[in-house]
Amino acid sequence: ATGGEAHIEVKTTFNFEYRIDDSCKEWVMFKDAYGGTAIFTVAQNESREQREGQITFYYGEFSETATIFQVGEELLNITVHVSQKGMLETVLVDYDHAKIESLTITGELGELDFYLIRNQLPQLRNLNISATNVNEIPSQAFINSKIEKCILPKSLTTIGEKAFYNSLLTSILIPANVETIDQSAFQDCSRLVELKFEQGSKLTTIKGGYTSYNINCYGVFANCAALTSVEIPANVETIEAAAFKGCTNLTSVTFGRNSNLKIIKGGYDTHYEHINYGAFTDCTALKSIEIPASVETIEVSAFLNCSQLQAVSFESSSKLKEIGGASMQYPHGAFTDCIALSAIEIPASVTTIGAAAFYGCSSLRQITFKKPSALSSINGGLGINHGYGTFA
Repeated sequence: ATGGEAHIEVKTTFNFEYRIDDSCKEWVMFKDAYGGTAIFTVAQNESREQREGQITFYYGEFSETATIFQVGEELLNITVHVSQKGMLETVLVDYDHAKIESLTITGELGELDFYLIRNQLPQLRNLNISATNVNEIPSQAFINSKIEKCILPKSLTTIGEKAFYNSLLTSILIPANVETIDQSAFQDCSRLVELKFEQGSKLTTIKGGYTSYNINCYGVFANCAALTSVEIPANVETIEAAAFKGCTNLTSVTFGRNSNLKIIKGGYDTHYEHINYGAFTDCTALKSIEIPASVETIEVSAFLNCSQLQAVSFESSSKLKEIGGASMQYPHGAFTDCIALSAIEIPASVTTIGAAAFYGCSSLRQITFKKPSALSSINGGLGINHGYGTFA
């Protein structure tokens, strides 16, 4: 597995030609020959699987084939105790860092320990820190890492900015004591299939945001393209712009019982105006959603281009006041381009429906207003040579 040299005897002392098979040409390279021996350099096998390949030698009318076998890497599954922050490197001094695949840590961890895990354990796939006293996962702790599973401690209160950004994480359970998940913490985790929040979650905001002019968004779970479902904890009051933008396989969004959600945010780039940053913009697999009664505002672009969204309902006794919308060169309604939506009942509490709120909802056939309606404003807007009515 470690690589080295392969010395192969051939049945001639004269000049010969050779061909390295396609199956091994990426890890076998000719080095030298003397007498009847050919020498090949064999690269390290970093996977756990055995691999093999063939080299064919030609001399005159004759040929012969040699097969090279290389065993897979023997990776480690270890448990260690760290008695003091910053001491993980000392604890791991007797282990080959490059062979650690699974690591369980008890005790204490500090910021330097997290960066050691990120930078010096290239084969780490499974990390269990549930028996540590960690309160915070530092910013960028596991950014771009190959970690697939991470078990977090119940003591955790904060997950830092870009903590797991663009990692290979496949599942995560957020402990109940977590109060803050900073921007982009799990953004671009394209293999994240399972996201769960522990019962009794203290989380109040699912963060997001965006910057105009440079086409960047900072949703906590933005572009988690493998994510299929999520239940928003009842304690959450705000889902910020782009929080779940681009979660293209997200089919189910539900809310904890007695939800406290007040606002579903959105926005759009004022320079590159065709780019939208709603909380659920471009969640193209989402088919239905029931908005909790506590929600008061659904901002611009919140569900823009949820192209399979067939049903939007509002919990009884809805407090919703505004369904957002805006238009400049392009429409930015809360439900713009929800082309599968066929019917909608606007809660009686709604006072304002913004410009282009339902623009491009080409299947929308039935619009009703629950009585007694408080609606006072249905807005429209103008783009360049184009009008954007609320239900156009």
